[in-house]
Amino acid sequence: MNGDNDFSIISNGATGGSGSSSSLKQQKFVSSGQTDFVVTDFNLNDNYIVFVDGVLQSFGHTRNGNIVTFDYLIPEGTEVIIIN
Repeated sequence: MNGDNDFSIISNGATGGSGSSSSLKQQKFVSSGQTDFVVTDFNLNDNYIVFVDGVLQSFGHTRNGNIVTFDYLIPEGTEVIIIN
C-alpha cells in the first residue's frame, strides 16, 4: 500500500422510502500518491461506488474485502469518496 490510506466517515444514514436501506460514505483527501484505500467504518459489498474528485469511477479499480485498489496512482490532494 502507498501512503496513508485511512478514511474518516462523513455521513451515515438511511436513504429511500418505506423499504429504506443504509447508505454509508467515507471520504479521503490523498496526502501522498497512493493506490489502496481501506474502508474502516463499514463493510463494502459488490454494490460500492467510487468517486474521484467528484467524478464517478465505473472502472479502473477493484475491491478485495474492504480495500479498494486503483489501477493507477491517485495524486496528492485528490478527493476519493467510497459509498456502499
